Amino acid sequence: MTNVVVISGRLVADAKKIDRQTKEKNFTIVNFSLAHNHNKEKSSFFDVVFYGEHANAIHQYLTKGKEVVVTGHLVQNSWKDGDKTLYRVIIEAHSIDLHSDVSSNLQR
Repeated sequence: MTNVVVISGRLVADAKKIDRQTKEKNFTIVNFSLAHNHNKEKSSFFDVVFYGEHANAIHQYLTKGKEVVVTGHLVQNSWKDGDKTLYRVIIEAHSIDLHSDVSSNLQR
């Protein structure tokens, strides 16, 4: 099955960086929300997660209003809230292209 997403948009807020440690290594996770404008009247909002060796480096450039192109795949998360099972679909990014910077395409 194919699960590939390529989407462009602007960050709705500065990206959040989370540093994690395991026994094997330290790693960084970057989370942000992306607004994709279909036209002047309609926008869609997507949550994006990016991790890997470049997440720490790109974090400083992922600021509110920054235009990016994200390539990745969809991941569905689920959790229990009392009797209900809730679901959320996010984009797990493989690469992020910072649109206004010609040489800033980062991949994990």
